[in-house]
Amino acid sequence: MRHLSLKMDAATNRLGINGNSRIFGTNNLDSNNALIHQVVGVVTNGGTHDLQNLKWALATVLGIGPKDELEGLLAAQMIGVH
Repeated sequence: MRHLSLKMDAATNRLGINGNSRIFGTNNLDSNNALIHQVVGVVTNGGTHDLQNLKWALATVLGIGPKDELEGLLAAQMIGVH
């Protein structure tokens, strides 16, 4: 089982991925952070983070298991459409 570690920047209130996670099929930190913010935008409820929906969304992306950047983009899009 893979685990994901998120970090919150207190100064900007932005989420990021800790370490070398390939959740979206890439090690590129900028790509991973951009996609995580898109997913967060989808699961945000009334301007506040919905932690339970965020956990579901990220677990679903992990389950999809994108192998490259294109599959990562599609996984994020699947979350948005669902």
